[in-house]
Amino acid sequence: MNLTAYDITTSSVSLNWTKPNGQSSHYRVEYEDKNVTTENTSIKINDLISGAQYTFKVFAVSADHVTEGRSNQISLYTKPNVIRNLIVSEVTTLSVFLSWNEPIGNRSFFKVKWTEKTKETSNTSHNITDLIPGVNYTFYITAVAADNSTEGGAICISQYTKLGVIMNLTADDITTSSVLLNWTKPNGQSSHYRVEYEDKNVTTENTSIQINDLISGAQYTFKVFAVSADHVTEGRSNQISLYTKPNVIRNLIVSEVTTLSVSLSWNESIGNRSFFKVKWTDNTNEKTKETSNTSYNITDLTAGVNYTFCITAVAADHSTEGDALCISQYTSM
Repeated sequence: MNLTAYDITTSSVSLNWTKPNGQSSHYRVEYEDKNVTTENTSIKINDLISGAQYTFKVFAVSADHVTEGRSNQISLYTKPNVIRNLIVSEVTTLSVFLSWNEPIGNRSFFKVKWTEKTKETSNTSHNITDLIPGVNYTFYITAVAADNSTEGGAICISQYTKLGVIMNLTADDITTSSVLLNWTKPNGQSSHYRVEYEDKNVTTENTSIQINDLISGAQYTFKVFAVSADHVTEGRSNQISLYTKPNVIRNLIVSEVTTLSVSLSWNESIGNRSFFKVKWTDNTNEKTKETSNTSYNITDLTAGVNYTFCITAVAADHSTEGDALCISQYTSM
């Protein structure tokens, strides 16, 4: 009878056959514990279980409704249902973890497909490795029946892998109010970079950025993240901490000049500072002292010598110095 099956879905199948020799009245289709009849040479069977195996037997029946010919039969699997609630978690630079819920009905295993690769698993989760950082992948999950060939519809999800950490982050051209950050591109395909400091965020497509409007003599920690083209997925940050230069002091004056000493006083620099360095030289020898005050009495000088006194504000790291303000003065004879 050339029995064939077509239009196989998760819950139905259409059967088609050719009329046998002789005078048949109708046809009886038997499957599991069910029987259906039709006068046509085709029938659609509904209400089947997804991903299940069925054997359909078709008998030609004579006009007495009793006499039947020998059956022709066909075995097949209905399509499995689609999986449910596919989610992505644990995204790294090289891997993605997928998990999902079982489809309604039967299945044997799942096919996991991405780019040109396919993996099979019996579990409802799969860790995909050996990916490229910063790349958008689309993952397809399909339930497969026990014949290893009948597949249900695919559910897909797209995800960018994380980018690698930016490399060689340095700070250059540090001033009282700005800093130039430079770095090298990380592994993978980055779209742009996000620079985070204090409660601020700035972005750039370049591998350098100048940050302005900073407070002088203050400590800043800059975190730089590489961002994928989805503008959401970020790599782990690289960071650098530094102090901006303190501002120069103001209104440096000399008072109380004697043969052996000089008193200096000045106004605070605008912004932050930790202490001041006081340097003086007679063009032969140089000495340095530190003070937290805005005045300093220098002693043990030589009478009648011209000294140059320089005051520099220093940040709390004890190394970042602002520009010096200097004044020259002769000691008394």
